[in-house]
Order: sequence, then C-alpha cells, then structure tokens
Amino acid sequence: SDPRPLPEANHITGAIADIFDALIATLQDTRLEPDLPDLLWSTVHLFHRAAGRISGTLDDNEQGQRR
Repeated sequence: SDPRPLPEANHITGAIADIFDALIATLQDTRLEPDLPDLLWSTVHLFHRAAGRISGTLDDNEQGQRR
C-alpha cells in the first residue's frame, strides 16, 4: 500500500479545471474543435477510472481491517 497522502481536494479540483480549460483554450477555433467534446469526455472518463481504482483500494483496505 502506498503511504503517501492523496492530494488536497482544492488542489486537485483546481488542477482538473486547468486541464479542461487548457484543452478548450487550445482547441477552440481550430480545425480540431469538432473533436473537443470527445476529448473532454475522454478526460472525464480518465478521472472516473482513477477514482474507481482508488475507491476499490480503500474498500479492500477496509475489509482487510475488519478481518
């Protein structure tokens, strides 16, 4: 198990917002703009998968402590 703490909520929230802002600012008004919705949703799914993995790890840890 990794003993390092998770990032502070306000830091990760700001960083994720910056990622979306950068994608939008970079691709808007370019020939790649039609791909922007798919890229943004792909980014959302990336973070959902990470959150699910972390949640699963925490659940496993909790069950291990109960045993």
